[in-house]
Amino acid sequence: MQYRKALLLNVYLLVCAVVAAQQYPFVHYTPKDGLINSRVRKAYQDSKGRMYFTTYGGLSVYDGARFKNYTTQNGLLADLVNDVLEVGEDSLLVAANTCGLNVLVHGQMKELAIAKGLCPVINQFLKSNDGNVYATTDDGLYKVSSTAITKLNAIIPGQNIPAVYLGNIIEHKDFLIFTTNDLRKHNGLFLYDKKRGGITDALPDIYIYSLRTDHNSRIWLSTDKTIALLDSVALQKGKLVFAKPNLPSKTGTSLPGGVINFNSQNEFLLSLSNSQILHYRKDGTVQHISSPELPANQVLNFFIDREDVLWVCHDGNGVYKLPGTKFQTLSSPFSNNRSGIRSVSGITPVSWWLLMWNGQMIFQTDSGSRTYTVSPSFEAYFLHPGKKNFYASDPHNLYIAATPKENESILRFRKIASLPDTAAFGGLSVTDKYGNIILFETRHLYVMHDDQLLFKYPLIRNDLVEGIHIDKNDRLWVISRYDGLMMFTPHPETANNYLKKEAVFINEFEGGSPRSMVFDHNGIIWVGTRYKGLMGFKYKNNQLKKVWHFQTQDGLTDNFVTSLACDRNNNIIIGTQTGLDRLIKTKENYQLENITKSNNTFTYINYVWTDGLNNAFAWTTNGDILQAEPVTEIENIPAPQLLLEEIKINGRSIALTPSVLRLNYRQRNITFSVAAPSFIDEKQIKYSYLLSGSGHKEWSDTTTLADISLLNLSPGNYTLQVKAFFPSTAYSSKEIEFSFSILPPWWQTWWFRTGIGILGIGLLITAIRFYYRRKLEKQKTLLEKQQAIEKERTRIASDMHDDLGAGLSTIRFLSEKVKRNSFSDVTKDDSEKIVTNSNELMQKMNEIIWAMNEKNDTLEDLIFYTRSYAMEYCHENQLACETHLPGTIPSLFVSGEIRRNIFLTIKESLHNIIKHAGAKKVTIDFVINDSLAVTIKDDGKGFAREKNNGNGLRNMKKRIESVNGSLDIMNNNGVIVKMKIPLPL
Repeated sequence: MQYRKALLLNVYLLVCAVVAAQQYPFVHYTPKDGLINSRVRKAYQDSKGRMYFTTYGGLSVYDGARFKNYTTQNGLLADLVNDVLEVGEDSLLVAANTCGLNVLVHGQMKELAIAKGLCPVINQFLKSNDGNVYATTDDGLYKVSSTAITKLNAIIPGQNIPAVYLGNIIEHKDFLIFTTNDLRKHNGLFLYDKKRGGITDALPDIYIYSLRTDHNSRIWLSTDKTIALLDSVALQKGKLVFAKPNLPSKTGTSLPGGVINFNSQNEFLLSLSNSQILHYRKDGTVQHISSPELPANQVLNFFIDREDVLWVCHDGNGVYKLPGTKFQTLSSPFSNNRSGIRSVSGITPVSWWLLMWNGQMIFQTDSGSRTYTVSPSFEAYFLHPGKKNFYASDPHNLYIAATPKENESILRFRKIASLPDTAAFGGLSVTDKYGNIILFETRHLYVMHDDQLLFKYPLIRNDLVEGIHIDKNDRLWVISRYDGLMMFTPHPETANNYLKKEAVFINEFEGGSPRSMVFDHNGIIWVGTRYKGLMGFKYKNNQLKKVWHFQTQDGLTDNFVTSLACDRNNNIIIGTQTGLDRLIKTKENYQLENITKSNNTFTYINYVWTDGLNNAFAWTTNGDILQAEPVTEIENIPAPQLLLEEIKINGRSIALTPSVLRLNYRQRNITFSVAAPSFIDEKQIKYSYLLSGSGHKEWSDTTTLADISLLNLSPGNYTLQVKAFFPSTAYSSKEIEFSFSILPPWWQTWWFRTGIGILGIGLLITAIRFYYRRKLEKQKTLLEKQQAIEKERTRIASDMHDDLGAGLSTIRFLSEKVKRNSFSDVTKDDSEKIVTNSNELMQKMNEIIWAMNEKNDTLEDLIFYTRSYAMEYCHENQLACETHLPGTIPSLFVSGEIRRNIFLTIKESLHNIIKHAGAKKVTIDFVINDSLAVTIKDDGKGFAREKNNGNGLRNMKKRIESVNGSLDIMNNNGVIVKMKIPLPL
């Protein structure tokens, strides 16, 4: 606040005006922006931060992201709206200028059902401390409940007539204070006792235009002539007595009548009929706040929300918003020319110098200013004020002057150095602890002591130094566009090597091209770049480590940072090519504040600095000086809430409910409209979302769009999480979540799938049963056929044994008889052949009978019959035979055909051994596990490889393959025949 005093004092000295010329960045809302009507009567804010504008054409609700409008087409009883009042969670009473009453619940406009016969036109609501809602109407004073409107006894004392056409209403303890409206020309002030139920005092002839209670419960009112207070002591006695207000104004001017309001600091604001608002500040200054354009119609009302944002309601010009009066433009109060300032230089924590185009130098402090003339005159771009000497320069010459005495107003300079036309002095300098001045020109760093040049350090040709600083350890830091950041240590003991370069850092700036530098109170080196925004570095152990980085995606107004400064609270003031920012230091982090951008102001910042009161200043290319007041935390201001404003399903809005939203499978396209009502700079609020249940695990990119569209969602359970970020303010981010589910179609439900599964299982079981039944029937049929065949085979075998066997036996016996009784050798030979053939036929017939007899269809019978045959056959042919049987033989069925094929294969093998091998011994091994393995080995001479594919061997393989077995024959000290038939056979 002391800065405002100093600013006013400066203006008094320079332009002899009451207040400085101040321009405030208003934001204008009209029907083009979504406002329902340009004739705005009143503004109101609910507990969640939404703004409500009552107009002549309907009701507008603004949440910072969108306007939502209500007219008679949306259920409003009349388009002319008088007042709104919040009475519950997302529930508001709406008074249209007609009989009846609306209620706005969760965004839905409805008509409140009230008793018939009572139909007053409500002008204004009041929510009382006793929990009741009172209303002033054209018909008198009423009390409003959820089901009825009750008229109160408001008889004017001494006149015995009711007070009608009522307007403004406020409360003071047990009393209601109300006025008349424009239909009674605002004449009348009344005091109503709620306990007694009647008016205790009235001033029916006095003009009352505005009635308001401040934060200290004092009652303020404006008449047609002045501003007054109501005496609180008299009020308690039921009397209306005026008192004179005591405003902290230094102007001494009287208070005209107008609309009254108060900000969060309880500072008095008054709207005048000429569309100007006076702000009476606690420091005694008066701010004149005017709209950026002079409207043809007057201000109907103005409102101050909980963030101290000023809303001005115009009759015909819509709404003007002023985010705050803490930022203002001082339109070059030091010169009639807006470009009167050539340069700002000589910055210290408590003062600065303005170098003017007319050659003057103005010394500015917190307590005032002083103007100096320069002799001889030169175009000074740089000034370094020291304790003993002042240094100044034009582009090619360096000057020195003795520090002026208190009464002097002339700075007498003399030239001490000159540069060629290809070089120029810069505008930055520092003083080291030895009292030497370090400055630079385009080719060198200069170390000056009085008017003597002690040392020059060469720089890269045509490089531009953008920052120079001496830290707490007396090290000199110089940053330039091309040579990066250089660190020097001073060595006054060797004048020819006064500055020694200790370190150079170039790559750390990532090609950003440095443009400015400042050290904060924690030793962090902040570097503003041309392309990479703002970087913060820590220097330790000869290394420069980046610890902070802010760019446009982090909320910075622009990545081209032109100038930097640090205030006493360690906040960084940031000038960019498009505006002014402030990096606010919090406990553990930083918060970016867009000072100019949030006020809809964009300008190139040449230079920034701060004063001893932490005010931030910026000098622009327009020649203006911008001022932003220090960061202050306003108590009792709630942070913005993140709200879910609307849900649209397939393009149609649905009612908001606190329960989990359940949708059918056709409702797959959902749009969520969110908002975070904060009006300092609502267009900069950014949103991000994460949809759990969709498979995505990353948050979406931040955007200013407050509508989230989710398309073609699959059935399932979802949770939508939304975050809001406030880059223009110090508010922390906010987050909400909303759960919903999309039911699957009936053919994808669990019960349908269960039913289908049960049905499928039933059909499968039925199919399996049918398959196995058919299979069993086929097997039964085959078995019956097999049994019939077996019976027939048995019958045939029996007949063959009985008939053929008897016949063959007879032939054999007769042949032997002929052989014995014959004396002819020929006859004996023929008889011998007949006997031999008969025996062979008998043997083959026995084999066939054995194979055909179903009583022999077992594995055990096969093995034993084969062993018996082998032993007998080998014995007859003088061949030793050794067999090996398994310890146990399983009771497995073996058909006659299989038995016959296996038996004949073994028989053929024995026949080949006797006929071709010349063996003396044969070994037969029977092995049973998962198959029947038979190995026949002899000790004969083997066989030739070319005879391996004879007819006999081929027949043996075919027989074994016909029973799904395998046959291998090999030479190994004789012949080995291996056959393997899988079980069961």
